[in-house]
Amino acid sequence: WCDVVREAADCRPDLVLMPETITSWTLPRDRMGHARPIPGPETDAFCAVAAECDTMVAFSMNELDDDLIYNTGLIIEKDGTIAGKYRKVHLAITEGWDGTTPGNEMPVFDTSIGALTMTICKDSSIHESARVPAVKGAEAMLLSIMGDHRAVHWGTAPGSFSPDRWKVIMRARAIDNHLWMIVARNNQEGSCIISPSGDIVAWSCGSNRVIWADCDFGERLRPSRGSSFADSTWAERRPQ
Repeated sequence: WCDVVREAADCRPDLVLMPETITSWTLPRDRMGHARPIPGPETDAFCAVAAECDTMVAFSMNELDDDLIYNTGLIIEKDGTIAGKYRKVHLAITEGWDGTTPGNEMPVFDTSIGALTMTICKDSSIHESARVPAVKGAEAMLLSIMGDHRAVHWGTAPGSFSPDRWKVIMRARAIDNHLWMIVARNNQEGSCIISPSGDIVAWSCGSNRVIWADCDFGERLRPSRGSSFADSTWAERRPQ
């Protein structure tokens, strides 16, 4: 995975996002056996490659904290320091069976490139996972994800994938929450970058290990009345 960062560094990115639980992906199922402390040797390796390539690095891994396991997302700064840690709030049912503990916060991290938030896999199915950090001021959502139960060809075997349905889901998340959606799937196909206006600016059909795009995190959609789309929407919400 460090070599993937080096490969992506040829595009001179400010940020490289990788998929879910990458330190144990493809290994035999054993969350406790594969979970690692943060910081630890694995995160030290990613911090070193971030500094080496002068790019931020983000991904998810199984974290061991005392005797608890979390599915944890990390954002590492260009200087190799850990800028933020997010523990997956909405677990897939199999994670509960395996003893994973859910997190309970949806933070927004103030980084060198902007206000970033992070979600992991099943979080994407829960609308609040995007809405809460968006209201807090997030400019971009980093989503590391294996798969989505909404994006399969319904009625067929698990593992099928509908690119058309996936695009609808990700574009809706971006538009509804006025966020850049930066998405890395473990199976590559469907990894994408989507603007707050819902435009797909980068897409992986499954054959390319690295996709990239220029993202203006300062982009603000403007309706005819002049204020930004986000400001108008948040002002008109009635959460009470």
